[in-house]
Amino acid sequence: MADALPHPTPSVADPTPSTPAFVDEAVAAAEGTRSTARWIASSLGAIPSLAVLASVVRAPGDAGFDPAKLALGVGLASLGALVGVLGFAWVLAPVPLEDADLRDLKLTRIPGQPYTTFADLDQSLQELRTAGTGLDHEAKQSRAAAKAADADAQQAEAAVPTAELAAEATPESEALRRDADKARADATHKRILASGKTREAESKEASLAEWRDQVSLRVAIRHNAYRLKATDVVGRRYRDALIAGAVSVATIAAGVTLLGLAPEPKETVHLPRLVTLTLNDAGQKALSCTAHSLQALQTGGSTSAPTVITLPTPGCTARMVEFTTRPPQPLGTVTVATADKVP
Repeated sequence: MADALPHPTPSVADPTPSTPAFVDEAVAAAEGTRSTARWIASSLGAIPSLAVLASVVRAPGDAGFDPAKLALGVGLASLGALVGVLGFAWVLAPVPLEDADLRDLKLTRIPGQPYTTFADLDQSLQELRTAGTGLDHEAKQSRAAAKAADADAQQAEAAVPTAELAAEATPESEALRRDADKARADATHKRILASGKTREAESKEASLAEWRDQVSLRVAIRHNAYRLKATDVVGRRYRDALIAGAVSVATIAAGVTLLGLAPEPKETVHLPRLVTLTLNDAGQKALSCTAHSLQALQTGGSTSAPTVITLPTPGCTARMVEFTTRPPQPLGTVTVATADKVP
């Protein structure tokens, strides 16, 4: 049965390790790549939180934050971190592989084995398994037959002393002497048959052991091929993650820039200054003025609630008032008077 094994077959005596050093180093490199990706992903994940924290620590301007810039900045920083973290997290993800994924793998990268492509290895393994079909069953049957023949021989050998004693007790009996000779011949014949069955069983055991060794060698090469392919996939994912990381950093930088521009700057006002008040109904009532527009001198306050001294006009007396322009009680609007509007 050993002659039926397919060729080429790596010899059992070949010093081919089950895990070549090259594969071990490649797998170790993949683990190092994943550790690096894990570190980069954690670093990218911390950037947006630092950016938001810096914006919160930095006091907003007098007018607060620009809502659009603040929202867009936070969104870009978060999106950039998400892209980077997911990109490098993909490097850490398990690598699901099937035989079809290894068709393009060159097995010459694994030293100490005779196959060039994964297809050659797979074909050899399938041929070997086909050739070994029933070999284990035949070996079991041969072992059972050898044990039965040995038991039969032992039984025949146990009958010889009895026949010989009977013949010795009655030397004049020709029949007993013939029975003793027949018992010895039968025992010898059955022992020869048992020895032949034992040798046949040992031969089949040796063939089965060789077949298992050959299968184990190919399975070990197949296992190393899968590990090497997984290493290649991790390396490709890492290169893609580096590109995603560059995009992530650029997006985060844009978000941080917008966060830095989000605080509204303090408005520079030179006081006192001449302003024009446009009164609504509430403003006319508050100032006891019938005019729809009059000039005033701003002496303080804020843009939305300036403190003004109105200039007297017919129907409007001079008054100091906080002229609110925002809800809930706006009095009207305020515009800075130009030179041609000065009386």
